[in-house]
Amino acid sequence: MISFFAILTVLATPNIQTLIDQKRWVDASAQLASAEPTARPRYEGLIAQGQGQPKAAAQAFERALVQTPNVPQLHLHAAHAYFQLKQFEDVLRHARAASALKTQAVVQPLLEARALEGLNKDAEAYSVLLNAGIHFKTAYRPWLELAALAHRKKLANEVRRAAREVLARKPDRAAILSLFHLLYGDRDAIPILEQIIAQNPTDADLRAHLGHVYAGEQRWLSAARLFEEATDLGGRYAFEAADQYRMAARHRDALRLNGLVPSSQRQLAQKVSILFEQEQYARIVAIDADFKDPAMGYRVAYSHYAVGDYSAAYTHARALLKSRYRAEATALLKAIGHDQSP
Repeated sequence: MISFFAILTVLATPNIQTLIDQKRWVDASAQLASAEPTARPRYEGLIAQGQGQPKAAAQAFERALVQTPNVPQLHLHAAHAYFQLKQFEDVLRHARAASALKTQAVVQPLLEARALEGLNKDAEAYSVLLNAGIHFKTAYRPWLELAALAHRKKLANEVRRAAREVLARKPDRAAILSLFHLLYGDRDAIPILEQIIAQNPTDADLRAHLGHVYAGEQRWLSAARLFEEATDLGGRYAFEAADQYRMAARHRDALRLNGLVPSSQRQLAQKVSILFEQEQYARIVAIDADFKDPAMGYRVAYSHYAVGDYSAAYTHARALLKSRYRAEATALLKAIGHDQSP
């Protein structure tokens, strides 16, 4: 007769699939001996896959298919393992063996398309993804994969087209970030990026991403405002906002945002740069800072010269004679009336 405590132990022990679902790989492995022989290879494959061992996973799924050959899901598991190994012929073989699932599981056409692209069959991969996108009406993944394929082939129009389809299907944040990467540098894609911001009005990082896009287009004021809005939403983009306001010659706004940047040499250097462009040399002198960056050292030296403090200007300029600012330092020393030699 089984004791009461033994029954409790059995009831309290999760089955192998539950342990796998919970990503308790070690515990699941410990129970493999209790699995049915026909199910054991599948469990071994899932555990190996979860532990980042694609070769062992592929071998286990091959054994599982020998035991139970008419399970298309096993082919998908095998295809995924082979994809991690970049064995694209095997990926394609297993993905197509799971074609019964192509209208049920979106992962089947995704794996088939990735295999085709890996085998340099881009037109076939495109067709598979397009058909999947049309069939799975609410899934954004086929369109995101299609956008990535088009981006790799430098087909900007197709990237934009696929991106719009992604946005129409409520993508998650990771997919949205991928779209930014795919559309970055494409001037004609800016309206799509603006649509993303409109759909995510409280996301500081996305707003800042668009700020970087505008900065790349030298639309400095627009970029500055986006970085400032991102800062207001809780992001740490005050430095970027100040820099873009400086580029837009909005020095008062630049200083205002610089004041929100945590104190550091970087923040101080930015402040000096803003003041230097305004020719507020006395304020730079009053900061009384030493910088390792020769560009900043020259601004400090020149500011001392501009306010008539030639002794300090001489000291700062002499310190630059062995830097990339030697020519500028030499010219400044001549203006002061001193020889340039060390």
